[in-house]
Amino acid sequence: MRSLEEKFITVCDEYLSSRNGYDIRGEQGLFSFAMIVWLGIQQRLSGYSLRSSLNELASRAVDNGGIGFLVGRTNQKIRTATISTNNGGLSRARERISVEDVRELFQAATELMANSLSASEAQDSVYVLDGAVVTTARSASNLEYFCPTGNGMGELHYPKVRVISAHEVSSGIAREVAVGSWKDSEVALSQNVAKRLPRGSLLIMDRGFERTQFLSGVITEGVNVLLRLKDSHGAKLLGDEAIVDGIAERNVDWVSTKSGKAITLRGRVIRFISRLKGFRSSEFYFFTTDMTRSARELAELYRKRVQVEVFIRDIKQTLKMAFVRSKKGETIEKEILIAYLTFNLLRSTMQETATALGLPANRMSFTGTISLVRAYAPLLAAAKTKHDQEKIITRFQANMFQNKLPVRSKERSYPRVVKYPRDKYPSAGIVQKSQEGER
Repeated sequence: MRSLEEKFITVCDEYLSSRNGYDIRGEQGLFSFAMIVWLGIQQRLSGYSLRSSLNELASRAVDNGGIGFLVGRTNQKIRTATISTNNGGLSRARERISVEDVRELFQAATELMANSLSASEAQDSVYVLDGAVVTTARSASNLEYFCPTGNGMGELHYPKVRVISAHEVSSGIAREVAVGSWKDSEVALSQNVAKRLPRGSLLIMDRGFERTQFLSGVITEGVNVLLRLKDSHGAKLLGDEAIVDGIAERNVDWVSTKSGKAITLRGRVIRFISRLKGFRSSEFYFFTTDMTRSARELAELYRKRVQVEVFIRDIKQTLKMAFVRSKKGETIEKEILIAYLTFNLLRSTMQETATALGLPANRMSFTGTISLVRAYAPLLAAAKTKHDQEKIITRFQANMFQNKLPVRSKERSYPRVVKYPRDKYPSAGIVQKSQEGER
């Protein structure tokens, strides 16, 4: 485990050095590209405003791991740590950096983190794909950048943004992220995400991605798919194949002409009958192009798909990304990418700590990791010797072990509560049918 500052520099230094990311403007400048991104990370960790990030930056001494490592040259502000907490200069500096630069930094840093974990853990390249919705402030710029949002009954006051991400199952790291407007479909955004995954990897998806043109594009990129099918479609593709030990499977050529041309997908259709923990259904139909893993292994991998819901919850709730208050569309996209970079830095820390403790990464608490990282950051920065730093790291790991999540081996003893039934307010068609029945 390293301090988050050290990890940030380690994974971002190559890109920042090649793109002059430490340069500042003028003699009294402060906000380099590296500084802007780091303050965005601090904002996600604290969950407050940019002003709070500046307050924390101004309160830290330069000699104790302060801000000197984020700029290319020192000036009076940096030497004396006299930093204004007025966030106007930081806001203007954030506008100067481009979305492309932030995206390239995110991709370069994420690739280094994923490769370092894969080299040490011999992990399988298995990813889960899903989408999230982020609410933004209402402004002319946001409406123009992301388009108005409607729900079938009119325009909503706050515009919505679609975010699609592919997460590595073992570590939780978001390997690729796509940001789009409300009118962009999840499938269209997912195409941009899937094509950047490593060749030969396996991508797990839910029933909402059952589109042959999209699946064909993913397979063409050399990525295998594991897709849960709708029950009616799965039964049609499988036919009358016999069930043995709760499993029935066959090799199929899935042919579709819905896109205007015939598309053929070759793979396996699997019917799996069992009670998977975390699912209400006990019967599943899968389509996969993975011809090596057994049907039971694939069903066990699909069970891990629910982890992506936890990852999205951590980003939206714990990192405070459910509502983005910026009123400029480009700034919102940059904030989302920085939030996912923060998430990846934390997940990498959790994976490294779990490896040192001999535990799986999913036993580490995300909220507990944030609290401990914030508590131990000044201690690690103030450590004078390597021996002192190792002692602090040992204490950090001991606290992480105390905060590990419990193992819930038993199913809940009570039924799942549905707070808002879908038929609470019957539609006009249902009311009309009931009235006709009474007559």
